[in-house]
Amino acid sequence: MPAPWLQSPGRCDNHLVLWDLRPLGFPSSMIKKKNAVSGDASAPVPGGIRIDTSALTPSNMTETYIKVVADFFRRAIQLSLLLQKEAGAKMLKDFVRVATMQEKGKQGFTQVKQLRVEKSAGIEED
Repeated sequence: MPAPWLQSPGRCDNHLVLWDLRPLGFPSSMIKKKNAVSGDASAPVPGGIRIDTSALTPSNMTETYIKVVADFFRRAIQLSLLLQKEAGAKMLKDFVRVATMQEKGKQGFTQVKQLRVEKSAGIEED
């Protein structure tokens, strides 16, 4: 079953994936590779991001591993939503603060560390 957040699930004609972030409530403005997706109200404020998978296929990554990478992206976005909520503001400095410093009663910093460890372990296994 295709991921519901993919703009064109089941297709990869050009090695680009469009990811519609609107259902997750994540502002694509925080991402460098913004991209308009179907149903956007404004081109200057697109609702999605573009992920180029062409760098993955020459690295001999199988479909299974690419799914692991996609899940990592999904988890990173979910963690970013938690960090934004814990920051209490939409300013980058507040987001960075909660992502890089342990604060009492907040779990985002610990989850960032855990995701980094998992990412590093995945790379070392290959």
